[in-house]
Order: sequence, then structure tokens, then C-alpha cells
Amino acid sequence: MAKKNTDKKEKPTIKKQIISAVILVLSLLLFFSVIQDIQKIDADYKYMQESNMNIFKFIKLDFPEVQNWIGPFGAFFGYWMIRIFGHFFSISLILSAFFIAFFYLFKMDDENFVSKILAFIFFAFSSNIVFYAINPNIQSHIGIVPRTIYDFFVNIFDRVGTILILSFVVVTMLIIIFELENSRKQ
Repeated sequence: MAKKNTDKKEKPTIKKQIISAVILVLSLLLFFSVIQDIQKIDADYKYMQESNMNIFKFIKLDFPEVQNWIGPFGAFFGYWMIRIFGHFFSISLILSAFFIAFFYLFKMDDENFVSKILAFIFFAFSSNIVFYAINPNIQSHIGIVPRTIYDFFVNIFDRVGTILILSFVVVTMLIIIFELENSRKQ
């Protein structure tokens, strides 16, 4: 029996392209909702809470006016992304989702893009914690998840050990992203 040629790259199906396009658009919306001033995002969310949103107001699309560029959607999701992941890491996650969707739609021939984007996520997450560990007063919006990981590492390795370990992760992820190991071979 003849073997099938496994060297051919599989083209994305229409369903996968539509999903990628939706992720691309949502990531752009979320990006513009979180890059704004954190005080504005907090004020918008507080204003939405005070307006007593209910299902009837939602059905009628009777939303309060907010300052967020993306409207109530941006105010709500921007607020919660920053609370959960922190400001810097939220932007990094959204950019990663954007690039994964973008590369999936337009550049399927690069085999390493997913690993590079995952390395970027680890780079951004570790950098966020390192910046916070160096000076906790700089980033007041580190987020629940990074703060939990920071507390975990500090309880085991103390602050300096945490900075050293996560700095090593940052440098390693930069090497993966920029493929510095290949530059030595040439």
C-alpha cells in the first residue's frame, strides 16, 4: 500500500478561519479596552455597577455612557481582565491571542509561531512578576493570578530567589522567541 504524503500542510477549514477571525476581532476590542488609563476603567466599571444594570436594560440595550473606547463591553471586560491578570499581562495575553489568530489566518507556513507566542506569554507573565518583585510600589495593578504566583514563589524562595528564577525564565523565553541558539551555528 502506498503511504500518504505527510509533508503537505493542511489548509485551515472555513470553520477554523471563522473562529480565528472572531478571535482576531475580539482581541482587538479587548486590546483597546485595556490600554486605557486604569482609573478610567475603574470609574467606568463603578458607574456601570451604580446604574443597576438588569436583564431588561440589557435586552433594550440601555447601557450607561462610559468613557471606555469600546463602550460598556470594554469597561466590563477590561476591568475584569486587569483585576485577574494585571494590566501588563492582560495586554500581553490579548496581543498573543491576536497574533495566534493572525498567523493562523495569514501565515500558515511558519511552524514555530505558536511556540514563539507561548514563549512570549511566559516572558510577559514572568516579567510582570519580576517588575513587581523589584519594586512592589510601581505596579499597583499586578492582578490576582500573577500576585498568587508571586506569593507562592516568595514563600519558597524569598524575594531575591524569586527575582533570580523568574529572570532566568525571562531570558530563556527571549532566547526561544528570537531563536538566538541558531545564530551561534552560523
